[in-house]
Amino acid sequence: MKIISKVMIKQIPWFFGMMAISIFTACSYLGEPLEDLAIQNRMVDQGDYIILQHASVNPTIGFVFYPGGLVDPHVYLCWMDELISRNHEIMVFSLKIPGNLSIFKNQHGASIPKDYPKIRHWLTGGHSLGGVSAAAMANRNPAPFSNVVFLGSWVTENYTLNQPQYRVLSISGSRDGLSTREKIDENEAFSPPRFIVTDPTIQSGQINNVTEFYEIPGGNHSGFGCYGLQNGDNEADISVSEQQELMLTAILTFIETLQP
Repeated sequence: MKIISKVMIKQIPWFFGMMAISIFTACSYLGEPLEDLAIQNRMVDQGDYIILQHASVNPTIGFVFYPGGLVDPHVYLCWMDELISRNHEIMVFSLKIPGNLSIFKNQHGASIPKDYPKIRHWLTGGHSLGGVSAAAMANRNPAPFSNVVFLGSWVTENYTLNQPQYRVLSISGSRDGLSTREKIDENEAFSPPRFIVTDPTIQSGQINNVTEFYEIPGGNHSGFGCYGLQNGDNEADISVSEQQELMLTAILTFIETLQP
């Protein structure tokens, strides 16, 4: 009989904890219909991922994004389009995972950089369970994915990023009923040292070995996408557009240090 390794045993608690957030509190969350023709013109479906970029610009920054568990990747296009509109150097790759459970294909985005050699800077990130997948990919591929963005998510011991080469942006919501501050704090040791940000336009000034942690006042778990209120989440004290405005500001501030 095959012996179960200690690593596999250690993975069980966090895996089922994160799966509980996704499977037992949700069915399948779909994006709102795309009525904006301009977004459709900037979007290219490559099969394994959706690309968003400005056609008139040769991007230099690639952002590989893992959607939350059982969440359709289209739910994030609402803010991704705004992201590339504010910084034309960014090219977003929103991953499409069979069953919308990226934890089973957490290396899904690892091969993308080789297909886009002109992009000089790379970062990865994800929402909820997708953040764990992004950490898993970054853990195995620190070059080029040493910059990681978490939206209502955290790093687990199995995929620790607490190494000098990593720089992390962790954005949470004070009203998040799923990825609570307590759960994020419990796993703080597996990210680089924390620098608490109270203003999304402020950054630590460090280019590595730091976790810039920003909690959006009144924000919730569902507000990191456009798909309504997720089961088990709390009602937000701010609108989705207000939450995503603060989130975008923090991400753009984080990305500023990647550009020469």
